[in-house]
Amino acid sequence: CAWQGSSIIANLHGTGISATFDTGSYVEYFRVIIDGDAANSIKYGFNPERTTYVLAADLPDGEHSIEIVKETYEWSPVTFFGFELLGTGLLPPPERPPRRIEFYGDSNLAGYSLSNEQNDAGSEFIGSYYGLAGITARMFNAEYHNISGSGETISGLHSVYDNVDWFTS
Repeated sequence: CAWQGSSIIANLHGTGISATFDTGSYVEYFRVIIDGDAANSIKYGFNPERTTYVLAADLPDGEHSIEIVKETYEWSPVTFFGFELLGTGLLPPPERPPRRIEFYGDSNLAGYSLSNEQNDAGSEFIGSYYGLAGITARMFNAEYHNISGSGETISGLHSVYDNVDWFTS
């Protein structure tokens, strides 16, 4: 995945879960939501090398859900290599939402400086989950694809709207 707002959602039976990622050339930020509890979710910076991250540990033995949301887009695709579970294993995935929404926009829609009142542009301040696209999609019970970037215009997005990432058709 590359675009901000990309996500992985899984159900599992167990007490913990780890995942292995390679973010390409840059640190990318991800929000990890356990059992739908977004208020207590944690935003992590994942390093630009293949690394396994413990996303949840010491959960009560039983059924849980995990959602991993890509908060940033630092211009290189991210590779997800899979989960490692402590417990019985993965359960059937949740039902997909009935709607899909495509968002095109500039830095506001991309979530730039969402977490900073001084409008600082550091990656740690970018946020997709609590940005306009993420909130709107959840309100309409929809999956979403957010093709947005700082300084972008609609005419500029004509060349990337159907790309895997900014540079790859």
